[in-house]
Amino acid sequence: TYSKAKVRYLPIDTPSEVNKWLDYANPSLAVFVRYDIWPNHLNALRKRGIPSVVMAMSAPKTPWYLHRTLPFIRKVYKEGIHTWGVISEQDAANMSLAGIHSKVLGNPKYDYAASLAGKASIEKFAAWKKSQQKPVLLIGSAHLEDCKALNGLDLSGFSTWVVPHEIDEGEAMKTALSQFTEDDAANSITDKPKATSLLMIPEFGVLSRLYSLADGVVIGGGYGKATHNVLEATVQGKVAASGPNWQKIAENHELVELGYLIPAQNESSYRQYLQRIGTSEFTAKGNEAQQWVLSQKGASEKILNVLEQAVQL
Repeated sequence: TYSKAKVRYLPIDTPSEVNKWLDYANPSLAVFVRYDIWPNHLNALRKRGIPSVVMAMSAPKTPWYLHRTLPFIRKVYKEGIHTWGVISEQDAANMSLAGIHSKVLGNPKYDYAASLAGKASIEKFAAWKKSQQKPVLLIGSAHLEDCKALNGLDLSGFSTWVVPHEIDEGEAMKTALSQFTEDDAANSITDKPKATSLLMIPEFGVLSRLYSLADGVVIGGGYGKATHNVLEATVQGKVAASGPNWQKIAENHELVELGYLIPAQNESSYRQYLQRIGTSEFTAKGNEAQQWVLSQKGASEKILNVLEQAVQL
């Protein structure tokens, strides 16, 4: 977290509560991220002459609040936003169809991912990696359904590392991976580094620095609403696999198209992915993926320029 930031919860979106909040905060600029744009906040900001900017917005279709069948709501949003910052040209085209001029500023997630490149792995986990006699398959931000799906595969050729998305679900995930016995499993908190077929990692804040140690990666969440952050793995030179629900994350579309994310529709898809791990083709594809992510950075600088221009109004 940015050290100079003050984190506050926004009040409920009613005119009276919004006005109390603005009296307290006295902002010079309001930034709305992606799609979280509240109409009463927006209207009150406009009335006080405080510019509002939207950034990192993905618009695969016309947002509900810009439909012409809702003229009052549409007017609030259209008049209240100083700059609509979208991720891609396609988003801009869709906004144009809705009668809104927008700017393509790019996806700041790539800038975040690029900042992770080259960061040293955590010493403890580097020792775990060194102790393994088999390639490491890392299941990052794992959900229970991810583990159930993977248990249908023969994972005996890997040291499988599981980082739960919800720490308290770790034991259920371990149970779901029933092909492993109690003697096969280790825990990163209670055990010292050793060769293991299953390593449970119930720890916060370590995942992004584990991807560089992995030989293959499965991103969790693909059996729920959508995958978690794939770019953290991609920027470490990893081609990742996931469950079938990846479409809601904007950057996943490019990653799938380029072959850097492999959505698995069934066990056969996962099996084909596992067979690629360790091959020269797989390694080369991962290096290509890393360079591609690094080439996409630059959105943050564009966004900062827009924010500076908005404040100077």
